[in-house]
Amino acid sequence: ITTREGTRVEQPLPQGPYARLMLADISTYAIRYKTPVVPMERSVSAYMRERLHLFTGGGKRGAYTSFKREALALAAAHMELAVHYNGEYRQVKVPPISSFKAWTVDQGEQLALWPCELVLSYEFFESLRKHAVPIDMRAYRALGHSALAQDIYTWLAHRLPRLKAPYDLPWSVLSGQFGGYVDVKRFRK
Repeated sequence: ITTREGTRVEQPLPQGPYARLMLADISTYAIRYKTPVVPMERSVSAYMRERLHLFTGGGKRGAYTSFKREALALAAAHMELAVHYNGEYRQVKVPPISSFKAWTVDQGEQLALWPCELVLSYEFFESLRKHAVPIDMRAYRALGHSALAQDIYTWLAHRLPRLKAPYDLPWSVLSGQFGGYVDVKRFRK
């Protein structure tokens, strides 16, 4: 991310529940309205409240601060997508977001002076258009306390409709799917 002063600031990986929630929201909007251009609210607080139904307070370690950090990390992220489709495997390295013009003057409730928008990259939007899986945003928001819970929900939404017959999946295999927990009992809990 580049600051107003023109210096680049390295961003962490977008790894928390807020980054997942934001990505689900913008992807849902893009698919629903068939456009890679996603309008954003005029402030971080407004986006959190109005689009994601999140509490915006909490100080330095609160929801607002955590959300903004994860949103900036997501805006700077590059992804690698691997898809098996029609008997072919395809792997694409792509940033999900090609342009993010939002929240540059966010000081509490101060509004930006121009329209805020996020533009998905062509490759990411096309991948969404072809392979998106519908999720219930109410359920996804309810799982917002845990990135792992969101990942499992998304995986189930993707896999369950494709099953043709009952399938036994051991906890150890499922644990490996989500980061390889050493303590399978802890993962199962």
